Amino acid sequence: DKPYKRYYGVFFGNTGDIQINCILNSSKVPREVIKYLLYHEMLHRKYYYHDKLFRCLEHKYPNYTSYEKL
Repeated sequence: DKPYKRYYGVFFGNTGDIQINCILNSSKVPREVIKYLLYHEMLHRKYYYHDKLFRCLEHKYPNYTSYEKL
């Protein structure tokens, strides 16, 4: 309901919920950006930290470099 100041998306380990920042709720935000954010947050189900393995898996997303600078 209210925008995050530090995150585009967040995974809540205690509930398994993923929330995407409401500032991205715009037709100007490409659908693929949201899909990438969901992929990133779903990786947190298994990997808490942004360590080397996490980044390796994250970089398997097609064209990840287009979204990495968000």
